[in-house]
Amino acid sequence: MFIVINKRSDKLVAVKIVLAGDGAVGKSTISNRLSKTLNTNEKTSLTPGLSINKIIVPKEDVSGIIWDLGGQKQFRFLHNDFIKGAKIVILVYSVEWIHSLKGIKEWLDIIPKDKIPSKIYLIANKVDSAKRVITQKEGENFAKENNITYYEISATNGEGFEQFEDDLIETIKIISNPEKELTKEEVLPSNYCSISSSKSYL
Repeated sequence: MFIVINKRSDKLVAVKIVLAGDGAVGKSTISNRLSKTLNTNEKTSLTPGLSINKIIVPKEDVSGIIWDLGGQKQFRFLHNDFIKGAKIVILVYSVEWIHSLKGIKEWLDIIPKDKIPSKIYLIANKVDSAKRVITQKEGENFAKENNITYYEISATNGEGFEQFEDDLIETIKIISNPEKELTKEEVLPSNYCSISSSKSYL
């Protein structure tokens, strides 16, 4: 989970961002890259646990604390409370494992229907892998079916990461501005997947 704090006013404005997905799909590597603490020579631990990082929005008085919770099944009883109040949700799966994309549906199901986040991302990670089994088309179709924004990346070598990061930072800046009314065009980029005008995450 990211808690982004806006220091531009006397009253702190927090934007909660949840990073979720099954275990070993690369969430911690994404968190580390966003916070600029990534050591690409490090081996990602498969041990369930909690890591804390910090994210800085360039040229803005906005910083955040990143909480990355393990995605293993034994933590599922915590997930409902974990997602509550999130303004942005980043759902991650590995293109190497079919079950990790199927698991995204479970994460979508626990997002509160009465307080849907302003934006939800679907991140296909490990696209640099020679063991890829989930195609880009399959990921795009899943995103369209669920009205969420789709990106393909490699959190390890950075492929596709810059575009996703730029989108995320712009969304954080918009949401963290308490004086600005959000519009669909500002929160959602051109690659936002929408299949029904009556179904929106705004």
